[in-house]
Amino acid sequence: MMKKLTLLAMAVGALLAFAIPAAASANVTLTNENEEAVSVGTKVTATSTNTTTTTANGQLSCPKVIIQGEVTTNGSDVGIKSLSTTTEGQCRFAGMFDATITNPAVGDITLTTGGVGTIASATFVSDIPAVGLTCHFSSGSLGISWNSTGVAVSKGALAGTGTGCPTKGEITGSFTLAAGAEALSID
Repeated sequence: MMKKLTLLAMAVGALLAFAIPAAASANVTLTNENEEAVSVGTKVTATSTNTTTTTANGQLSCPKVIIQGEVTTNGSDVGIKSLSTTTEGQCRFAGMFDATITNPAVGDITLTTGGVGTIASATFVSDIPAVGLTCHFSSGSLGISWNSTGVAVSKGALAGTGTGCPTKGEITGSFTLAAGAEALSID
């Protein structure tokens, strides 16, 4: 019986010796539709159709938020340098008031192992003429999650400033990634 336990312990030890280094060296790779790694320098677009900022005064949502970026690293982690951020379509506050978003910007995006990562920062100005508000929102680093189809921000903390504006809020939204018309995956 002791011999069987010793053999079992040796087998488990050998299995762990191979499994632990494999898990520790896991890489994150941005791939194209042919499952090939995207080259550093590739221009990418992150598009969201459900980004919402929730504050004590109500929700602000835009039909589309687009982040243009450039791949800076790909293979151990994925790094995307943010080049520009825009909104498309009529943004709405509290579901009934037109809102104009100006100066939207996000910092660089990093995807790391374990399905997590960061967006270095986010800022934008929301002008809501019907209620006389011009609110400035900003964040420090936002935690994100990722899966094979894209990235998501969940309850990212925002600070708000401006007369009559909320002092804090949360931003949520999911983004798909593409290079031109080609969908990208995260592996």
